[in-house]
Amino acid sequence: LKKMEKLYRAGIEMNGQIVVCPGWNDGEQLERTLSDLWERREGAQSVALVPVGLSGFREGLTPLEQYDAPRANAVLEQMERWQERCLKEGGTRFVFASDEFYLIAGRPLPAEETYEDYPQIENGVGMLRKFEMELEEALLEAPKGTQRGRVFTIPTGVSIAPWFREMTGRVGEHTGARFQIIPVPNDFFGRSIVVTGLIVGRDLIRALSGRIEGEALIIARTMLRENGDAFLDDMTLQEVQETLGLPIHPVWVDGEDFVKLVLSL
Repeated sequence: LKKMEKLYRAGIEMNGQIVVCPGWNDGEQLERTLSDLWERREGAQSVALVPVGLSGFREGLTPLEQYDAPRANAVLEQMERWQERCLKEGGTRFVFASDEFYLIAGRPLPAEETYEDYPQIENGVGMLRKFEMELEEALLEAPKGTQRGRVFTIPTGVSIAPWFREMTGRVGEHTGARFQIIPVPNDFFGRSIVVTGLIVGRDLIRALSGRIEGEALIIARTMLRENGDAFLDDMTLQEVQETLGLPIHPVWVDGEDFVKLVLSL
């Protein structure tokens, strides 16, 4: 807190992230943390709550657990109480939960306006709602039925697969395309890792071999390193493409870009 106050006095505004760990910094500890940050809201602009992600390689490390639905719901309920208070006292919800918390809890995503101006989108807060809104707007202008008979395979992280089936279902109804969504278990980092951005080349090959339908494979651009076309296991996009035997089209997590890609294939 002293360091935060020093930064604020220097004119630096902060947007923080709390990696919430069950039994460690949730519950009463999270209440204390949010209270401390809200008291310093002139410098702390917003806070994201993100569930801890645990790899399969934790031998000798502090025992930690992952969130299940009841515990995730408890965090969301606590956050919603804080949002009500902050909105009343300061005109902003201030604290936001990552999309992953809603997926774990089995809850629908909040309305778009609750994300305000998406201050925490780089921490995965509101990314799915924003994608949905972009997708719906793009479909309003997209021609109908032009992709009838076209089939595309899309690998995703395990957690997001049901939601993405719903999104591609809307695109399919409008364009006529059909989508096969394949959740990819993560053996490289461990099966407890369920997000799309950490899927690697060898896991793609293992999960998709013999299961691909259609003319092309669409993947999230976030699977690849920021610079270049390599996955996190150093396999290249070309290597995976040659192994699977069909073209791979990376696309950013952007609903409009996704619709445009489908219409262009």
